[in-house]
Amino acid sequence: MPAPEPPPEADATDDAPAPAPTPAPAPRAAPFRWVPRFHYGGGSARPAPAGLSTTMTTVVITTPAILAAAALRPGSRRRNGG
Repeated sequence: MPAPEPPPEADATDDAPAPAPTPAPAPRAAPFRWVPRFHYGGGSARPAPAGLSTTMTTVVITTPAILAAAALRPGSRRRNGG
């Protein structure tokens, strides 16, 4: 029994190199997802208290003390008049 002839398409592909198989994509890790815990909860839900801000309260409280300390420093002014 004679060997069957290859189909004409097989002759054309024998000359060209076989295409390289595409590598399977590497498995990717699941993206990181940060879940906030209770102690990371952020600021309180209460509204800010009415009145002066913390900065202004600090300025109002400390300014008289700073001025008094500067005025009472020895040598800040001549006491003997001469």
